[in-house]
Amino acid sequence: MIQILTKHRRTSVRLAVPLLITTLLMLTAACVPGESPDATEPPLDPEEVTDPTPAAVNGNGESPAIPLEPESDGGTSPGQSLKSTPGNIWAETLIEGNLVTISREVATMEDHVHFEVPANGGTAAFLGYFIEGRFYAQAVFCPNCGATSIAWAEDALSCGECGATFELISGQGRDGALDYPSGRISHAIVGNTITMPLDDLIEAYSRTASGEDTLFEIISVGGGGGGGGCRGCG
Repeated sequence: MIQILTKHRRTSVRLAVPLLITTLLMLTAACVPGESPDATEPPLDPEEVTDPTPAAVNGNGESPAIPLEPESDGGTSPGQSLKSTPGNIWAETLIEGNLVTISREVATMEDHVHFEVPANGGTAAFLGYFIEGRFYAQAVFCPNCGATSIAWAEDALSCGECGATFELISGQGRDGALDYPSGRISHAIVGNTITMPLDDLIEAYSRTASGEDTLFEIISVGGGGGGGGCRGCG
């Protein structure tokens, strides 16, 4: 009986050894990359592929959109002030010595233009416009009530405080309102520039605020009378 069991165990061992060797060979082949079609790595899911460069994120944790064009600086034209608002164009003033220059292109962007100059430690504001090809400028100061809220009103200048209106060319007040001082600020138009004397602008503003009859003091030459306080008329 013992001999039969021993013989059976030897037979089982002989059968098990080849099976064990075959299994080991199969496992070894599976572990060597490139030697089995099953060893090839599957392609990456496109949604799982990431850019190695980290993207900038905004406050919400989202990547911001890239603009097609660079952002503008406010959309102003050369010579136009950042104080401009829809319907009220402001021109930058270039001051060299006693000359004040504004852009003619900016002055004609709308039917009127605002500009200001330094005066007596503050500023003096003006409203300029073209009428039949001629340039006019009036102080932003109401001769009727003294307010500084003069605005363009299509065919006249209008005070936002007292409601007085004034003729565009003569400056005369309508409906009994006091007049602007008579006269016209001298200027020169060359190319794309409108140039005015700084002293004239300051004097015109001061005499408007003082309620004078003329923009400039009338100076008699050779006993003759002045010309209505107009410098640069014609």
